[in-house]
Amino acid sequence: MKQMRIHGNERSTKAMMVTGENIGQKKAENKRSVENVIKVVNYKLRRLLPSSCHDVQECPETVDGKAVVLEGGDVFFTGNEIFVGVRKQGTNFEGAKAVARVFCDHAVIPIHMSDKAQCLRHYVAVAAPGILAIGTSKEAQNILKVLEAEAMLRYRIISIEDDEGVNCILVNKRLIFQRNKTAAKFTPLQSNGLELWTVDAGDLLKAGTPLARHCFLVVEKKSSRDTHS
Repeated sequence: MKQMRIHGNERSTKAMMVTGENIGQKKAENKRSVENVIKVVNYKLRRLLPSSCHDVQECPETVDGKAVVLEGGDVFFTGNEIFVGVRKQGTNFEGAKAVARVFCDHAVIPIHMSDKAQCLRHYVAVAAPGILAIGTSKEAQNILKVLEAEAMLRYRIISIEDDEGVNCILVNKRLIFQRNKTAAKFTPLQSNGLELWTVDAGDLLKAGTPLARHCFLVVEKKSSRDTHS
């Protein structure tokens, strides 16, 4: 009886097939893991938000018959109007439409970004009421042009040399931002009555920027007992 021999190239082919199967299986497992995390987060939000918000609406799956893609980091609220970044790797135009339909009492302005752009809030943030911090990269400057041309209000602009230095969160008259060399840009804001808080969030930001994507802020809802006629 003749023995079947496997030549070197055949071994390589089989090894590649096995490796390919393992990679495909790993990707499928990662996808299921992410989907499970999203389900858990959505479940918790459905339970927690009604007690903190006046109205909770889930993002629709489609708008005008087209699939909706909406990423929170692409939605930028200045306190008066809403800008929505539209980009290849994030929110699509239908996502911007969904935001406009829910927040019909606010101006909702789409900003078309380049194919390789990160989320909108990576490049721009509210540093103080009426004051925006924005990077100086080509992408950030294109965003600034749209803001200046389309915004219904006029904002004071603080230019930040490094886009990552834009990372900041304004909450309860406190500006929270990543400790870095651009922090000095925010110092003059103390004259506006703001407290400046620096945080060392380097490890957290490895999971993604901006800093605001790692928290969810809501306005405290007053109870009926706090309301006086």
